[in-house]
Amino acid sequence: MFKTLIVVDNNEQTLAQSFENVITFNSYLRDYPKHNEPKTRIINLCDSSQYLSKGYYCSLLAEARKHQVLPSVKTINALRSGQAPMLNIGSIDGEIYFGNALNELQSKAAKSVFKQYPAPILYVDEQGLLQQGSLSTLNDEQFSNFVAKLNTFTQTQWRIGTVQRRFRWDMAILVDHNEKVPPSDKDAIARFIKAAAKHGINAQALSFEEIDNIAQFDALFIRQTTAIDHPTYRLASKAQSLGLVVIDDAESILRCCNKVYLHDAFNYQKVPSLKTVVVADQSAQTLEQLEEAFTYPLVLKMPEGSFSKGVFKVANRSELEAKLTELFEYSALVLAQEYMYTEYDWRVGVLNGRAIYACRYLMA
Repeated sequence: MFKTLIVVDNNEQTLAQSFENVITFNSYLRDYPKHNEPKTRIINLCDSSQYLSKGYYCSLLAEARKHQVLPSVKTINALRSGQAPMLNIGSIDGEIYFGNALNELQSKAAKSVFKQYPAPILYVDEQGLLQQGSLSTLNDEQFSNFVAKLNTFTQTQWRIGTVQRRFRWDMAILVDHNEKVPPSDKDAIARFIKAAAKHGINAQALSFEEIDNIAQFDALFIRQTTAIDHPTYRLASKAQSLGLVVIDDAESILRCCNKVYLHDAFNYQKVPSLKTVVVADQSAQTLEQLEEAFTYPLVLKMPEGSFSKGVFKVANRSELEAKLTELFEYSALVLAQEYMYTEYDWRVGVLNGRAIYACRYLMA
């Protein structure tokens, strides 16, 4: 039996009158996961139209905490970045609430759209592009209809999406020919291609510009530095949706590129890691709490980044306040972490859900 939580940007009193399980994003960030909690479903009603918004982080943290969440980060990114398909504007009129159209004649089309892009509120804009709707934009009549559909949905089982994969024998190896510090150099790529040929796989090293149609391949091997708000993530998502075998897949990029996700996942799974605090504001109270928790210097990190990008060391209160002000212009959350010198860090290789090696990664 699942416990269902409805998460909103701010405590919507009208919504709380109809449901007992309405909490704010700040409450979900602060109070969860709980010890010995039951299996949990999250209905994320926070506004997720902006990248790194509270709505984005709500779904991201839910996935880190092994909570079943609607919408997923993958769905949020697809709807935000324009990956959702152009639709016939005449096929759906008005909003779709949990796969239900107000016009019963459009019910089949609405359920089909929701199955592909499961989100609480969907609508088709004037250009026929599928968009994610927001709770704050609903008028009184729309809000009443939404509450009714939400009430029905919370009492049903979730059967959202299936993964279909095909296994054939053409593989694209995505590379950036101009990348200064690529994940694999040219010699390594050549060895990949040679090894693939021994197993009947036709592998080709290609850039974005050289991949005319990813659907013609059966697998995608990404050997370019990845990020979430980046073409590598969008290509991985598209390739997966077409049934390709993908490394790094979109879920792995999501998990490995966002330090908030990793911090929360490490805590949840009790993996030892540096002392870290997730910061949501730069108030005087927050600054005092950080100074009580850490000694200077301390490290501030943007949630996303690689090769030490977005990592800053601050030596005093004024540097801390100034850097937090700067970082909050780009992200709703920032990580504060204790400073610890090390000559190396650890790299753990995971393939198909299984750890296959651990090695020391020495610093230049």
